[in-house]
Amino acid sequence: MNSPTRLSPKEEDELIRTIISSGLNEHHFDSLARTIDEYPQNIYPKSSNNEDKANIIVTRANQKEKCHLIKSELSSFFSIQSNNLYPKTLDNQIALSFGKLYEDLLRAIESEDIGHLEEFIHQDKIIENKDNHTEFKVKLEKKAQFTESTRELAFIHKNDNSVMQRKAKKLGYKSYSNMEIKVGQLYQSVLTEYPVGQYPAERRLRELLHKLYSFLPEKHQDKVDTTDYLYGIIFGTASRCLIFNE
Repeated sequence: MNSPTRLSPKEEDELIRTIISSGLNEHHFDSLARTIDEYPQNIYPKSSNNEDKANIIVTRANQKEKCHLIKSELSSFFSIQSNNLYPKTLDNQIALSFGKLYEDLLRAIESEDIGHLEEFIHQDKIIENKDNHTEFKVKLEKKAQFTESTRELAFIHKNDNSVMQRKAKKLGYKSYSNMEIKVGQLYQSVLTEYPVGQYPAERRLRELLHKLYSFLPEKHQDKVDTTDYLYGIIFGTASRCLIFNE
């Protein structure tokens, strides 16, 4: 059994990552907090995501030299419900990477003044869960007038984005509607620079991709999946009728 001792910064970070990638729900986090004699509501806000909770719990546990209790409690979760509770570890890691990119990108965009388009962000402009393949297909072909190859890629990236959002949401990442509004605002600046009638939709797609990429922190820029994630964000936003409405 592990003896009470403080973890090194590296060990603390590894434990935090283990917790985040384990797909825990609210009850599990509450259990971890109580394991180190803390009331959940006293150590993290109710609005905290899973990454925040993991950081706070491990930091407090390490201060109290009780990280061995956290590890023991985690082991019990795995032994009791490992076949039913947890997604595959690889799936968790991919969803975690995706969710982190979303949050870092949103934070970077929000730090810049890209204009206040009140007429654009009204909620009645956002179609909640009503987009379907027929509407999206018509939008890509008739409104945006994308080429056939671009339309095929759009469906792939839009669907992948939807799947990744669901997985990342289970890990505590929930900023998707805010991201879509920001992408919509960025697209308005692209439209101004590359107006309909003078430039094809592919040019505006490429410029929007470049704008999003320029906001990314350096740690995300060279990752192999980054471009796919950004295309997913773009076409996910398009499917909500927020961009490419020309």
